[in-house]
Amino acid sequence: MTILETVPMLTGLAFTLVVGQMTFPWLILRVEKLRGAPPPPPGFDADTWNTRVIAQRGGTVWIGRCDQIIFFVAFWLPNAWLLAGAWLTFKVVSKWESWRYFGELTKWWREVVLQPGSPSLGKDLSDGTVSWLWLVGSSHATFVIGTGANVVLALLGVGVGRLVQ
Repeated sequence: MTILETVPMLTGLAFTLVVGQMTFPWLILRVEKLRGAPPPPPGFDADTWNTRVIAQRGGTVWIGRCDQIIFFVAFWLPNAWLLAGAWLTFKVVSKWESWRYFGELTKWWREVVLQPGSPSLGKDLSDGTVSWLWLVGSSHATFVIGTGANVVLALLGVGVGRLVQ
């Protein structure tokens, strides 16, 4: 493969990564705006909660970039679709623990808090449960929506690269 033959591929990949970098902050803010933000739990002032917990997206950014590169390569190369499937499988398996945690919290919420006669029913839960449930749910929402967006970006990048060919 010559350098000229790699130009379309690199152009498409660059498009995918640049557009992903530009749209990521908007996507995250949009998801969180739709969900609404809870008050910080006890032990966190609003500034600490927002800057150190909510706004910490460094790992999410790098996972998104990996998504974009892997999906782009999987869609660019013939017969590489298995790579996309393996990556999605890896993501689901690695996210399983947080989903389990979210499921346990939701089950506790239904079985304990929302039961008639529960001392917590109808009260403002100041123990921060709602805030932490929101954070886990937000993580899940950005995981699902972000993965879908990265698939679309990779497909667009492949389209741009094929146009350059």
